Amino acid sequence: MVGIKICIRDAEGGYVLTKITWFLPLCSVEIGEALGLCEALQWMAELGMDNMDFSLDSKLVVDVVTTNNSSNTHFRSIISHCRHLLNTHFTNTKVEFSRRRVNKVTHELTHAISLEASSQLVINVPPCINEVLSNKIR
Repeated sequence: MVGIKICIRDAEGGYVLTKITWFLPLCSVEIGEALGLCEALQWMAELGMDNMDFSLDSKLVVDVVTTNNSSNTHFRSIISHCRHLLNTHFTNTKVEFSRRRVNKVTHELTHAISLEASSQLVINVPPCINEVLSNKIR
């Protein structure tokens, strides 16, 4: 099973909302990362959000989205769809790379949440995340 974990944070880095979704079949890491960006873009478009920074810990996906280089046909088609979503639903929005260490809140939050459902929205911050939020990595 492949998991996609998306965390919305405000301009100060505070927790807003999390979405976790799972799917089959298994895929390569690059395809999974690209699908994660696509899912995040679709979700933000559905919520009517704009003027955002999408922060990924996959340098490959960020580089391919911001340039036109890709050799894998399936990967390229997912990235093309991501670009289409960016161009049609968002203004003043960027996709940027951040090391997993910087994205610690997102990873801690998503690991703290149960895997019972195939898709979840988390509105309240679990207590185990409060410490991570208050000690954000700079």
